[in-house]
Amino acid sequence: MNRLNLTMKKCSYSCNNKSAPGILVPVICCLFFFSTKLIAQSPGGVSAHLKLWLKADAGTSTQTANAAITTWTDFNGLVLNTTAPPSYVLNAANYNPAVFYDQASYHSLPAAIPFLNSTVFVAGELLANSSGDGYHDAWTTNDEADFPLRIKSGQLGHYGNGEQFVIYNWNRNEISFAREHIFSNKDVVISKQGSPETTLTNAAIGTGGYYYVGKDAHLPEGFGNIAETFVYDIPLLVPADIQKIESYTALKYGLTLDNNAGNYVLSDGTVAWDASTYHHDVIGLVRDNASALLQKQSHTQDDSLRIFVSSLAGTNQANTGAITNNLSSVIISHDGGLLQGDFTASKPAGIFNRLGRTWKITNTNFIDNFSIEIKWDSVGSFDIADIRLLVSGSPDL
Repeated sequence: MNRLNLTMKKCSYSCNNKSAPGILVPVICCLFFFSTKLIAQSPGGVSAHLKLWLKADAGTSTQTANAAITTWTDFNGLVLNTTAPPSYVLNAANYNPAVFYDQASYHSLPAAIPFLNSTVFVAGELLANSSGDGYHDAWTTNDEADFPLRIKSGQLGHYGNGEQFVIYNWNRNEISFAREHIFSNKDVVISKQGSPETTLTNAAIGTGGYYYVGKDAHLPEGFGNIAETFVYDIPLLVPADIQKIESYTALKYGLTLDNNAGNYVLSDGTVAWDASTYHHDVIGLVRDNASALLQKQSHTQDDSLRIFVSSLAGTNQANTGAITNNLSSVIISHDGGLLQGDFTASKPAGIFNRLGRTWKITNTNFIDNFSIEIKWDSVGSFDIADIRLLVSGSPDL
């Protein structure tokens, strides 16, 4: 593997076009949009009906690696306690922290939050628990009758009136997020990472309320890493609000939304990423005050590409750089090509070979310098002085 570092000056690119043999790293650059609207802090800026918001980068009793988290405080000052504390993970998802729940740990609310007529989101990473039963529970009701977004041996679903599962798997060691809508008729609707919604009929019991986080306090069914979870006290969010919430979650945790989810948007509705093309391994830098989102460094799930302001740090919070403008982002994704030389790909005169992958960058109101690191597969040796970066305003290189 080789890694190339590119420093971008306010997203102004230059290309060395000497007619020397080289490997071409193609990038399509930069679309600009400007917008200025502020709303109250909440996931994606969607504050109406927000009942509970827990995130590992705020409100935990400690931010020391592997230390026990005795309390977790939500955005509204609600304090969750435990007699079996989980531990803090500094870098769990796209340089962001998480709370690790094994088969023994949990948090509980001081009082249950009504379960019927609600929507719950969970973002994190499933990790194996020592019980070996294959269950992972992010939430359990106080009467232990309902387990929303339960994962059993990779199957995502709901346990209440029996077990029902959707067709989308959430596998161990996979970072992702999902949402569940619970209706008064006890039907539930589930979507994973922006996938088409699936309805499970009469799946809920509905006699209790949200109470235990991370596992059922009485059964060995730990979730693993929970980076963020939040609850709305309505079962049906409008599509525009879901789009804002899922865009926020995806950009924060370095996740690519299902094509069904549409474009990525900021909290004011500005389109930050057109998902119709180059929709592979979408990551970016973003500042969105209404979402309390300041993502200063990101990387793809396979770590083949990194993007960051200032200098890359061990965690997002440790990055000392700044993003100047609110409602600004720079997002990068690729066309699905290989990170290997492709002699058949189009290239300008003087270029001997180029990578099979092309990236697109979209800039929305972003004025700060940033860097990109690209790691590619290579065979044999070459001279780094022969590397060229091509910047184009269109896919035609």
